[in-house]
This record gives sequence, structure tokens and C-alpha cells, in this order.
Amino acid sequence: MTEPRSCPTVAANQECIFPYFYFGVSYSGCVALSDGRSWCPTQVDENMQYTGVWAYCAEGCPVREYEGYVPRYDARTRSVNWCHKQRPADCLQTNGLEGVDPHNFTALLQASKKPDLSDLKEAFTPSAEEIQDLGSKPQEFITSCTFDQTTCTFKDFYVWQSDTYGNCFTFNSPNLYLKSDDGGFVKDNFMRKTRKAGYQNGLRLTLNLDVSNYVSLLSSDLGVRAVVHHPRVTPIPEEEGFSVSPAFLTSIGIRR
Repeated sequence: MTEPRSCPTVAANQECIFPYFYFGVSYSGCVALSDGRSWCPTQVDENMQYTGVWAYCAEGCPVREYEGYVPRYDARTRSVNWCHKQRPADCLQTNGLEGVDPHNFTALLQASKKPDLSDLKEAFTPSAEEIQDLGSKPQEFITSCTFDQTTCTFKDFYVWQSDTYGNCFTFNSPNLYLKSDDGGFVKDNFMRKTRKAGYQNGLRLTLNLDVSNYVSLLSSDLGVRAVVHHPRVTPIPEEEGFSVSPAFLTSIGIRR
């Protein structure tokens, strides 16, 4: 029998996309929830990876048991944690929400003990690997770049992860390595400097924020966080910098 390529959802004009990958497992059907319903992705990336956009499946869709994280009792700590079926050491940090199905959002809201839902954010903040895989990709995020009216690209940015802001991109970073002609990598030691004034000079970027894919629980606002810092000083966007709102032209002037 041929596996289905799609299936209707309860959301208007949205269909499931099969197959897809979720936490490293390939699925060709909806994933069962503990309340009897099931869900599926309605959007995947070019590698068929789940991107966080989903809907409940309609009746009659094929349903598979979830093969990722399941509740497991820890005799040492006398607690229940959600651990991966195939990787027992891979457990979610649930911060007091043990025993609550992490895929039942209504149950999570009811179990939250803080009015700002910060315990949910702490418990289910993605790992660095998940942020790297599912967060904004530099080639999609940085749509145009110039420095002193000379073209630059996303390849001129060093990518790293922030617990609060996800994937971050640093221009003029001493940590950046470039691909060499022989297939290896060499350190980019060229430090870009500007002595020109005016809004057309310095670093100019056009960014694709893709705000429709923001997860409201993990993102307190829309836009980007910008930090201007010395190349050899580690930026801390949670404590430094300023926010830039979407759909606006923002100019920042600096002088020593």
C-alpha cells in the first residue's frame, strides 16, 4: 500500500505534509496525543524537518505513536522525567512540570505555577542543536548586506546561539572561518573598518524576520536584538544592545 503524502486537518485550507522528521524520527502519519487527538506539520523545510507549524489532524488520517520523549520514573531522584525512547539519557528539563505531556499545550498551561508562564519557557526552551536546526538560517535571514557600499553576504557572519534570542549572527567576528580553495577552512583575519560617515556607509542590512513562524511562548517580542561591540568582546544581547522592530528602517550612528 502506498503511504499517504498528505491528509486534511481541522484547520481551514491546511493539509498535513508526509513524510517529515520530528526529533530525528521519520513519520508518515499523524502523531498521537494523550487526549486522543493527533497532530501533524503543515509546513516543513527543504530537508522535510518539522519547523514548528502544525495543526490537529482530521478523522481518518493515519496515526502513529509518538517515538520521541515519554515519561520515565527516575528512582534516584524519585521524580518523573520526559526522556527519549531511544536515548534514555536525553531528558527534557521540565522544571517542576513532571508528569505533564509536553505535547498537550492545554495541560501545560493548567500546570504552570507562574502568572507569566516563565516556568514553561524554562522547561521547554530548545537545545542549542534544535535552535541551530530549526532557527533562522543565515542565508534566509540576511537577504542583503553592504559595508561601505561594498557587497557582503551571509557568509561574512559568524553564527552562534543565545538562550533567549536563538541563532545570532556576528559581523567582523574573529571566530569566523572561510572555506579555502583546497576544501579546508582558514581563519578570516581581515578586520573591516570604516572612516566614512553617513547612513549609506558602514554596515547596511536587509533582514527577513519571518514573524509568522515565531513561537509566542519563547519570543516575548517581534524583531531583532542588535548589539554593537568590539570584535573581541563577547556580546550579551540579554543585557546589552537595543531592539529593532519589523517593517521599519532603523539607522544607528556611533562615534568615539
